[in-house]
Amino acid sequence: MPRTAKTPKPDRLAELRLEARRVLHAALDLEAEQATPEAAYRSQELFYGAMQLSREDAVIKRCIKALRINPNNPDPMLLLARFVGGSPDEQIALHERIVLAGERDLGKKNIEIFKGHFWGFVETRPYMRALHTLARLYEKAGQLPKAVQIYEQMLKLNPNDNQGVRYALLGHYLALNKLGDARKLWNRYDQEHSAFWAWGKVLLEFLAGNLEAAQEALGVARKINPHAESYLGGWKPLPKELPGFYSPGQDSEAIYCFVELGAAWVKNPHAQRWLEQH
Repeated sequence: MPRTAKTPKPDRLAELRLEARRVLHAALDLEAEQATPEAAYRSQELFYGAMQLSREDAVIKRCIKALRINPNNPDPMLLLARFVGGSPDEQIALHERIVLAGERDLGKKNIEIFKGHFWGFVETRPYMRALHTLARLYEKAGQLPKAVQIYEQMLKLNPNDNQGVRYALLGHYLALNKLGDARKLWNRYDQEHSAFWAWGKVLLEFLAGNLEAAQEALGVARKINPHAESYLGGWKPLPKELPGFYSPGQDSEAIYCFVELGAAWVKNPHAQRWLEQH
């Protein structure tokens, strides 16, 4: 369990946040060489320790220590970025630089060596987390083409897709009417039996004009997760707070299915009307 302690004074917390901003930007400005394996390990262990803490001041202090040991470590950077604030554009610019730091952290040689097997090697995970965070920021800013580029890059690095970015990517392809790309992606993981893939297939076939295939896919999707239909069709609003996790076939999975695919369905109200009629 995370350790708890007294909440720090507001003035001290504000000072720490300013220090976090200074240290974070100083580390990025440094554009340091790749850290030694020993330094990289110590920095990462400090980050893991920070994740076990509950007090913001303790988290910030631990992450600052981690960055001073390895100025290119994306994990403490990502955590500190939560505390430094800034506009959406500023956050995007900051995380673009964090991704570049992640590339320096791994080194070009290792990126080529690990390509196709990322996430399977622990040292690649901070970089993958940085990419994922940046993609989500692009999504929130409505910059879907940039988010798509990041997700495509992530799938090249890690075809096994341990982070599940294929779900968001399928939703973006459908929202952008990139049906050819959507079909290639769907076929690439065609053995998957999730609400995301089942309901994505329904919309894909409908938008492609394959109504018979869409009807068939609808039958399959309803068996895999019948709860998703109400969200995707626009008949049921999302809860104010997302569940902490989801279970296959349950309402929790349906909620996350809408998170990833909902924008594509909402953008195609004729598909929602067809769904209601069938």
